[in-house]
Amino acid sequence: MPGLALAWHKLHRRTRWLAELLGLKLIHMPEPPPYIRSALRTIRVLCGKPGLLLVQGTHGPLLLLAASLKRLMGYTLVVDAHSGMFIPFGWKSYLLTLPFRGFLKRADLVILHEPTIADEAVKDLVLGRGKALVLYDPPPPGALGPAGTPEGGPEGPRPLRLIFPSGGLPDEPVRELVEVVNGYGGQVELIITGPHEPRREGRAFFTGYLPYGEYLGLLRSSDAVLALTKLEYTVLGACWEALYYAKPLITSRTKALRRIFGKAAIYIRGPDELPDVLRRLETEPGLLGEKARLMEELRDKILAEHEHQVRALLSLLASLRRPR
Repeated sequence: MPGLALAWHKLHRRTRWLAELLGLKLIHMPEPPPYIRSALRTIRVLCGKPGLLLVQGTHGPLLLLAASLKRLMGYTLVVDAHSGMFIPFGWKSYLLTLPFRGFLKRADLVILHEPTIADEAVKDLVLGRGKALVLYDPPPPGALGPAGTPEGGPEGPRPLRLIFPSGGLPDEPVRELVEVVNGYGGQVELIITGPHEPRREGRAFFTGYLPYGEYLGLLRSSDAVLALTKLEYTVLGACWEALYYAKPLITSRTKALRRIFGKAAIYIRGPDELPDVLRRLETEPGLLGEKARLMEELRDKILAEHEHQVRALLSLLASLRRPR
């Protein structure tokens, strides 16, 4: 499908994948706020009248421009709306999302990341079932191997290794996790990736940003993935990575996450409940293997759902592009 995919500031792997899936030219504008140059460049780009325009739905001003110029330029508008568009988590998020959320009504199709927020979006925004489509994140490169947990090396058992993939966002309880792990009496280490200065704080190791392949290798070598958020309707990318790698997942007890992962994950309300989980893992040595097996079973189900979602997306776009 000839067209464009636009992303401001941070480019998500999901947007790159959607652009490849739909055969769109991807344009990433990495300028930080206030996005003045990005806005001017976006207007120039849209004057080229792309047949199909996919917008990474993390910034309301980009949505405003795309929705406002849609009728004039005659393109089909698809918005991949992230959860922050509905549930802000800080003053920047409020300014960049909520004032612009109503412009989703002008899109031809809104892609949503999970079914719970899809129900709310259809109800609150009157998108209509034909305008809202749920599409899970795709598997990362090299995933879909067999389930299992790392074994101790030749020097004997090592500490339980937890990995917390961080995006540096306000809803991530990074400091609380570091304090909990360092205050825990058992053998455990916490690896935190993402936009933090590389350093060691007791049993917590901050890696800084890593090449994606190196990051996935670290995730694969971990015993369990920690993916915590203070927000409802948010399915972190680390949750999907844990699923596709069939890794045990410790995540937040929210409606959205429990609806997707069911019995396959371990749920906590916050970092203060993590010690109880760690003690349980110590006293139930087979629990990690059982959770990995359940994640592998769930992965097969999610992959089938994902394939159906992709087909539904392609079918909807074909009908939208068909001459009226």
